[in-house]
Amino acid sequence: MMIQALRSFCFDGMAYVLTGLFIIFCTLVFPFLSHLKRFYLYQSFMKFLLWLAKTVLGLKYQVLDKQYLEETAKNGPCILACKHQSVWETLVVSSFLKDFTIVLKKELKNIPLYGLFLKNLDMIFIDRQARSQAVKNLIIQGRQAFKAKKSIIIFPEGTRSIPGTVTTYHPGIALLYQDLKIPVVPIALNSGLFWGRRSMVKKSGLITLQFLPPIQPGLDRNEFMNRLQDNLETACQKLNESVQKTD
Repeated sequence: MMIQALRSFCFDGMAYVLTGLFIIFCTLVFPFLSHLKRFYLYQSFMKFLLWLAKTVLGLKYQVLDKQYLEETAKNGPCILACKHQSVWETLVVSSFLKDFTIVLKKELKNIPLYGLFLKNLDMIFIDRQARSQAVKNLIIQGRQAFKAKKSIIIFPEGTRSIPGTVTTYHPGIALLYQDLKIPVVPIALNSGLFWGRRSMVKKSGLITLQFLPPIQPGLDRNEFMNRLQDNLETACQKLNESVQKTD
């Protein structure tokens, strides 16, 4: 445990320092780069952080059933609904698509330099306190992303959850689904078992991320939300149990 705590401390220190330097670098060069080149830099750095986690923490990952995303994305933009258990998935989701936007909380935009960095990547920001206005802004920005042929990544819970617990799924994803009339690809995972929500110590091991069959357009709001939550929670529970059996 002591060794893993030391590895976690080293990883956090290196990740924070290198991320800070990367954001400063991007602030200087982004004005001279196209959107796709900015995204290439962003994706490259996220892959580097995943490599750092593997090297320093001994934290690896595997991806299951990626064909569901690939087959869906071939037909145009889609919505990726990702279970949210840790910071880890915010790193890995950048590696699956060439161009996309992520729905983020507005507070991130107010962080010096980091907020500008995210704005330069055309992320979607919503004010969770504004409620009705937040929904309107989400729809407007979602339409803009769809028009630009970008897929949208959203964390339906809005915040990180503890593995094995079921939190509220916010309705914004259902409104996007109904308004844009595009498929939703759910993403299940068990990252919280290794990279805990509030834990200082990150465990070594193998995180599993699994793409689930897409939910096609045409369902009403309640039916969609029920299917999304049932599919995600059932898949996540199975992934959690697979880890517990090997412990």
